[in-house]
Amino acid sequence: MFEYVGNLHIHSLYSDGRRSIAEIARIAADQGLDFVGINDHNTLRGQIEVGEGWREGVFVLIGEEIGLTKHHYIAYGIQQAIAPCEGDPQRVIDEVRNAGGIGFIAHPHERGSPFDCGGRAFTWDDWSVHDYTGISIWCHCSGWKGTTTNLVTAIHNYYHHRWSFTGPYPETLSVFDSESSRRRISLIGSSDAHEVVLGRKPFRVVVFPYAVSFRAVNMHLVLREQMVGDAHADRTAILNALRSGNGFVGYDALCNSTGFRFSVVRGGETEATMGEDIELRDDTELVVKAPTRGVIRIVRNGMKLIEETATTVSYPLKRKGTYRAEVLSVHGLRRPRPWIFSNPIYVRDARPS
Repeated sequence: MFEYVGNLHIHSLYSDGRRSIAEIARIAADQGLDFVGINDHNTLRGQIEVGEGWREGVFVLIGEEIGLTKHHYIAYGIQQAIAPCEGDPQRVIDEVRNAGGIGFIAHPHERGSPFDCGGRAFTWDDWSVHDYTGISIWCHCSGWKGTTTNLVTAIHNYYHHRWSFTGPYPETLSVFDSESSRRRISLIGSSDAHEVVLGRKPFRVVVFPYAVSFRAVNMHLVLREQMVGDAHADRTAILNALRSGNGFVGYDALCNSTGFRFSVVRGGETEATMGEDIELRDDTELVVKAPTRGVIRIVRNGMKLIEETATTVSYPLKRKGTYRAEVLSVHGLRRPRPWIFSNPIYVRDARPS
């Protein structure tokens, strides 16, 4: 298996970001990322004028964030910009799919802050929609906004964001678990990086620099084949992995999550991993391996099956269902903090012989 670390939902100078795509790629390379996803607001100018591909050893994927005051949709794999339609988000989802793209519901349960957009929250209100690729369960920018209600919390959460963030909102995970128990969908993590500048010298503050965002909520893709350095082939590999859910979200600001694995194992051999489906068989088990000791949970159809503090946990696989794993990081006397959230493995009944 080959692991690639990236940061999704980044804004550049083509909308309300602070740096060019070339600068973003250089910063991402400095932070050790393998890929980035640019999603400027309601435009694909970056794709037209700069283009996708390898820059500074980082693959630059360029999509669009579609939306105005609500129903924001992160799209990749499209060639023409798609107009927002707040009153009919299903139309946007359908247009992305019909264009051959993939799309993720962005920060659906965001909470506003008086320090950003006057307290406005860009939520997703219409859950009658269907056929979206997945959901962004954890957004770094939204996490800061949601815990920042006054000047004291703003200062504290800016300088101590590693410890102040509470992880994905429970209602977002609940929606994901409900939908994934019915059909295949994928979860991603995102940064919504802008590098916004607040105030004036000498009291100017940058919230958050791209370098900080790129060390926070990252998307780790786990592929069965290595990327080859060809722009078309590697773009296809990244899009397919995001579509299928071949990976996990890691809050790397807390602790590097590289090396995490969640799989179905039989006789010591891996038979399925994140984003894959498998028939229910005898003598198989779910195995979670964390990079370091943490509180490991295995969840089936939204219900917690097991919780254990360890580096590796095994659980006998006896029933069909949608299974995913979570890990909470353990640091000294601090209470465990949300750290890793895997994409599901889909276990179905064996076909009649």
